[in-house]
Formats: sequence, C-alpha cells, structure tokens
Amino acid sequence: MTTDSNQLFEQQYQAALLRHLNGRSRKRPSSRPAHLLGGSAFEAGVNVQGLVRMHDKVLSAIAARIQVNRPAVPGQPSSGAVFLLEALMTLEEQILQTHQSACEELEAGESQLAKKSARFSKQLAESRRQQKQSQQLAHQILLAQEEERREISRELHDEVAQILAGINVRLAALRETGSISHKNLEKSIAQTQQMIEASVIVVHRYARKLRPAMLDDLGLIPALRSFIKELPHTKDLTIRLETTPEVETMDNMRRTVFYRVAQEALLNVVRHAEARTATISLVAIPKGIRLEIQDDGKAFEMADMVATVDYQRLGLLGMKERVQMVGGKFYVESKPGKGTNVRAVIPYLTNLRDEQA
Repeated sequence: MTTDSNQLFEQQYQAALLRHLNGRSRKRPSSRPAHLLGGSAFEAGVNVQGLVRMHDKVLSAIAARIQVNRPAVPGQPSSGAVFLLEALMTLEEQILQTHQSACEELEAGESQLAKKSARFSKQLAESRRQQKQSQQLAHQILLAQEEERREISRELHDEVAQILAGINVRLAALRETGSISHKNLEKSIAQTQQMIEASVIVVHRYARKLRPAMLDDLGLIPALRSFIKELPHTKDLTIRLETTPEVETMDNMRRTVFYRVAQEALLNVVRHAEARTATISLVAIPKGIRLEIQDDGKAFEMADMVATVDYQRLGLLGMKERVQMVGGKFYVESKPGKGTNVRAVIPYLTNLRDEQA
C-alpha cells in the first residue's frame, strides 16, 4: 500500500473509531462501520498485524477526544477492542475467501494440467506407435520389393533365358544344316515360333504383375475382371464383381490404389481364407468411391492380429498406407465365423497438389 493510501485509510479508520467510541453510551452501537473498514483494509492491502498496529496508533491519537459517558465494565472487552475485532473478522473472512478461491483455482489448474498431461502422453504414445508402424512398413516394403525382384529375376532366368537359349540353338542348327528337307525346316520353324510365343507370354505375365497395361489403357473395371480371370483360385471359390461406372472418373493414382487393394485382398482370400465366395463391390458415395472385398472365410481376431507379423504378412499395412496416401480411409472387419471385410473409402480429387502428383 502507498503512503497516500495508507494515510487515507488511517484517517477513515480514526474517524470511524472515534464515532464508535463517542457513541458507546448506546445499548447496541452499530458494527457496520467496522465491517466496512475491514473490507476496505483488505482492498487496501493491510494485513491483520498492520490493522492491529494501526488501531493502537489511532487509539492513542484520539484518546483525549473520547467522551466517557459510561465507565468500563470489568471483565468485558472495551468498545475499542470490539470495534477492532469486528474489523478483523471481516478482514480475516476476506483473506479466507481469497485463499479458498486461490485453492479452488489451483485445483482447477492442476486438474486441467493433469488432463492435458494425459492427453499429451496419449498423443505421444500414438505418435511413437505410428512411427514404429511406419518403420515396420518401410522395412516390409523393402523386403517385399527385394523378394519381388528376386522372383522376377529367377523366373526370367529359368523361363525366358532358357527359351531364348533354345531358340538360339535351333537357329544355329538351321544355319549349319544345308541339306535339311523342306518338311523338317517348316517343323523346326514352327517349334521356334512356339518358343518365341512362350517367351512373350512370360514377359507379358511379369509386365502385368509389375503394372497391368489394361489399367491405363481400358480402366479399373476391365483390369479387375482380367485379374480375377487369371487369378489361380480353386474351383470351389466363386468371385463376384459389382461395379459402378463413376469409378472410372477418378484420377489414375486413385484407380491404381483401388486396384492394388483389391489385388492384395483377393490374394489373401485365395491363400488364407479358405472361403467359398468373395465379393468385390465398387459403390459411388457422396464425394467419393467405396471399395469392399467381402469373403465368407475363416477370418481372424483383429485384436490379436494387429500387433503380430501376420498383420504385415497379409499386406494390411501396405493397403492402409496406399489408401491414406490419397486422402482415403481404410478399414478391416474380421471375425471368425463371419468372414472378413476389407473396405477402402477414397474421395474424388480434392486439390491441385493431388492432381500434380
């Protein structure tokens, strides 16, 4: 409290105390001024000890001006002490209320801090989980790429290279044989042509495996029909394709994502589900397309699957990353006895950056 405000409050206190003491001849002098001064003391920043010291100082200053109308009663507090006690009670009440309010604000702040801390911990744990998942996915992609390259290299060496070597041997034999008959020549040429056709078929097969030209030339629906037709599934599995023409209005990247998700999901059905039927459906929804691959196979428990290698082995992480890459959402619902439902919802082109990609 400043010197000016201290002097002003002291003057107010002195005047009120003097009025109180000079009016003590009344049976019940008013305590309201003391209550008001107690509140003013709190607002002015005067503490309990300061108010007591000020009371003693003021009482000494006005002692000569006090009218003694009634003698003091032994054993009872003086009128001045009663005035001070009334002011102190109000001051202490104000201090207590302020303390309680501060405690409540502190508790509320601690509660908010605890909630924010819990939220932050949850977000941190989720971030670490996603980071670990991304690392696992990157590792899986590298392994898958290396395995695919090894398979293509082996097949090209075992099939195409062997066929081409055989063609080279036949051509060399034809060049060195001058007396071959016309009939044998035609037979040898026919066999060589068959070998060339076989090599072309192998090259086309692996070209489609890397990326089907039909997807770029004719669209997603013909590419899916062709994949289903060539899929090496058992005769006991029936695959139905339900489509919507709106899917062909999507950009090439999104149609490619749909193709890869359907491709991986169907391969999982063939390899693991032991299903009798599988349905691929492409449905137009507001602002996008929904792809679903539903089978009636043996399925699996999702809670047990997500944290295991099987989740990666089934390619679910790769499917999810592909869908999220184009702003879509990926879901897997699987329960033993009810089959598996793989669902991808992808919006139409939404911004220029997607279009440029």
